[in-house]
Amino acid sequence: MAIATWDPNQQSNDEITVEQLNNLAAQYSEDCDISAIFADQDYWQAIMQRKDWRLANDLSNEALWHLVIMFTRLEAENSAFTTGDGNPAIAFFKILKKRKATPDSEQVRWLKSLTSNRFIPHGPITF
Repeated sequence: MAIATWDPNQQSNDEITVEQLNNLAAQYSEDCDISAIFADQDYWQAIMQRKDWRLANDLSNEALWHLVIMFTRLEAENSAFTTGDGNPAIAFFKILKKRKATPDSEQVRWLKSLTSNRFIPHGPITF
């Protein structure tokens, strides 16, 4: 049996910075080409598996909302990115909710119309 070693200089596949998230959000427009923005599928699939999105707390409300839309569209437009209740859009929306900065109900309905993922935007119901 081999023992794995940890190399502190080696980045994991799911590393992303606040600056990268801001740059991603800045690419949003209503007619942006999601498949072109997320062209590196291996990288983005690893990012979408990420569970800890605390770094997104440093983003503006506008950037968070753009990311919610983009990750929702990504999953809807490309089946390789189907993540259900693990979609990062849910984590970003929860940050907006915590800030009391969620979009109005009409915008939320519009967002839901983009996807068949029933967890968007609120995540799974927990009791």
